[in-house]
Amino acid sequence: MEEKIYSPLIREALTLIDREYAHYAGVQEIAARLGVTKEHLVRSFRSAVGESPGKYLTRVRLENACLYLRGRDYSVDFVAGLCGFSCGNYFDKVFRRAYGMTPLQYRARYWDENTPAPEAERATFL
Repeated sequence: MEEKIYSPLIREALTLIDREYAHYAGVQEIAARLGVTKEHLVRSFRSAVGESPGKYLTRVRLENACLYLRGRDYSVDFVAGLCGFSCGNYFDKVFRRAYGMTPLQYRARYWDENTPAPEAERATFL
């Protein structure tokens, strides 16, 4: 499979979102960090990646939330905060729209007593 080659701006945006997804309220803050306008980032990102940076950010947050929810180390509200969601209710709404179940239902279905929270994230937030 051929690996996609991105411009420096897009590589930096992807890296920033992948590593610091919980620290940004939205695309405006990411664009400011990268020194470009929000409009330029959205246009360039969508053209290169195939989805908006906001959608990508939400997907990364949800994927990481799933990792946390597989263990019982943290409450759902705490997981929401760890993953950059403004509140538990909003997290629940976004999670349900993406996965067709609530975070608690996901945890009940996929809980694994041998799956602690991701070590790298645990070290960052504790």
